[in-house]
Amino acid sequence: MRSRLGSLVVSDTATAPGFWVGIALCAIALSPPLAPLARRLVLGNAIQFALIGYVVPPLVALGMSARMRLAISTWPPLEALAGNREKAAASPVGPGSRDRLAPGRDRPGRGTFDPDAARSWLSLILFAAVVGLWRLPPLVDALARSWPLALVEAAMLVIAGVPLWVQLLDSGASTSGAGRPRRMAMAAVSMWTIWVLSYMLGLSSHPMFSAYHHSLGRGLGVQADQQIAVGILWAVPGAVFVPVVFYNLVRWLWSQENFGPGRSSRISWPVPPPG
Repeated sequence: MRSRLGSLVVSDTATAPGFWVGIALCAIALSPPLAPLARRLVLGNAIQFALIGYVVPPLVALGMSARMRLAISTWPPLEALAGNREKAAASPVGPGSRDRLAPGRDRPGRGTFDPDAARSWLSLILFAAVVGLWRLPPLVDALARSWPLALVEAAMLVIAGVPLWVQLLDSGASTSGAGRPRRMAMAAVSMWTIWVLSYMLGLSSHPMFSAYHHSLGRGLGVQADQQIAVGILWAVPGAVFVPVVFYNLVRWLWSQENFGPGRSSRISWPVPPPG
């Protein structure tokens, strides 16, 4: 059986090739020649980190079956909390009456608890926390000294990244574009998180990571190694998140034009003149 997810048609139970491409890319990033390079040069670590943290999760999320994606997008189950808030809002007296909190056409009303929005922000916080954790200099140094630790890093990045990308995917649930500004903000914050961390590395005038040894006059110098790593950690996240921001921006502007306040819920196409 197949179902439609936004502009994508996905199988309810089978996985698409993108899922297996993501898994294969993760295995490549953890294998020679990239794995030894990641323990020898900062730019190698940056390539490995960018692939596992920013390329593998969207591929895995896009290739997931509809059933898997639905299970991830509805966890944790926060609907019970929303139900309790709705019961409180239904009180006939006081400023929290249901009239004030009545939901709109396709989104919760102001002041109501939106489980989908809460799950989206939780996935963003989790991903940003994991990214920040594994860019700490002590952990980057530990990765250079112990290759099994890279398996832990990869698992945490994928586990944190896939739910984020499931939330970022266009579900097509709302014709008026509800949730698109949230997805734009999530993509931008996810990108800025690693950009800020990389900017700090680029501004450093001394080696940030003590485990990477550079021989004077041989190969890349410390500054060159770190600057190339910064470029990689800016380019790859930008390549995956900027299209998400602009796609949702264009669709949101289109929806505001066609479904905004005072507009009909149906698109009025131009009618050619008679004759």
